[in-house]
Amino acid sequence: MLNYHVKIGLVPIRRDCTPRPGIFNWEYAEERARKTVAYIEEHFTSENVSFVDLKDINDVEVLYNEKDVQPVVDLMRKERADALRRTQRDFRQKSY
Repeated sequence: MLNYHVKIGLVPIRRDCTPRPGIFNWEYAEERARKTVAYIEEHFTSENVSFVDLKDINDVEVLYNEKDVQPVVDLMRKERADALRRTQRDFRQKSY
């Protein structure tokens, strides 16, 4: 049997634009990002796979501002993430 452990960084992002109704709504994007991260962590965490999320980066748990890029990089390096899963959450598709 293989003996391994993979740590994946989950990085949901949204556009940094003016708030407006429709498919680019901030609240929808942030809600979808939290649901997506929760779904991935709930269904794919195992003894061999773990995840790093953005809960400590900002209060919305989504990368949307250039000032948060370096803290995300630092977090992923500190946690020694083996890979990144970037998810664009601006659009109203329901995909996990």
